[in-house]
Amino acid sequence: MAKKSFEFDTRYSDVEQELEERKSHITPILFRVCSKCGETKLIFKFSKDKRNTDDRVGICKECRSKES
Repeated sequence: MAKKSFEFDTRYSDVEQELEERKSHITPILFRVCSKCGETKLIFKFSKDKRNTDDRVGICKECRSKES
């Protein structure tokens, strides 16, 4: 039995709608608290680290440079 073209179109629209709903729930992380100085800073002030869940290091770049 052959599938009708309109059956595929309705399934595709359901998947597309679900993806749009997921996008609306995602909020980007713009700020982070430095574990060394305790200040809230913009996310780009932290180095990248793929081992962490948010892909950033816990200590800001300024504190890391002061350490070394």
